Amino acid sequence: MGGGVAQGKPTVAALVLCGGSGTRFGSDKLQFEVAGVPLWCWSAEAFAGHPGVEHVIVVARPDLAPQVREAGFAVTEGGATRQQSVQNGLAALPKRVTHVLVHDGARPGVSSELIDRVLSALDTNAAVIPVLPIADTLRHRETHEVIPRDKLVSVQTPQAARLSDLMLAYQNPDPHATDDAALLKDIGIICYQVGGERDNMKVTNEEDGAVITRLLAVPESRTG
Repeated sequence: MGGGVAQGKPTVAALVLCGGSGTRFGSDKLQFEVAGVPLWCWSAEAFAGHPGVEHVIVVARPDLAPQVREAGFAVTEGGATRQQSVQNGLAALPKRVTHVLVHDGARPGVSSELIDRVLSALDTNAAVIPVLPIADTLRHRETHEVIPRDKLVSVQTPQAARLSDLMLAYQNPDPHATDDAALLKDIGIICYQVGGERDNMKVTNEEDGAVITRLLAVPESRTG
């Protein structure tokens, strides 16, 4: 497990990953608008408006980059995979950045309170991830065996760590790893877990789009 964080006040940056095309959504999900604002922008603005985050870089596919710049956000080009996009984002960070939050642009419901929890835990832990308990019964697709869920969690973003550790984790990444936490584990850093939020859902299909529209367009309907 990783040790404590570096001495001194950290300089925190957020990478908002917007490199995917969202084929399962049926259209361009990152451009899907809620209250006239595209999903990627909801995500970016959540970090830009947080006092604990000093820099925000949107890692975007080329066709989305002009819109990101027009909205006033720094942008760097995304890669063909999530890992490549994170690598591009890390390379684009200002040199004085010490800690990084990596967030999926398709999770527009991230709240200021969740960012608070992640940053607070990052004060005393090398890396942090938000998680939720599994509510549904899990069954193996082929054997039909029920999988015990009491030791399982669902992992969300933003996932946070020291920049130096993320750079090391991404030097020779396992191509099968699906998030930053898995790559950090490969270099001996176990992410501290904080409570995630149901509203911090990843928008994948059109049904998700309907749910997130209700949550974001009517803020009082949101739950922690």
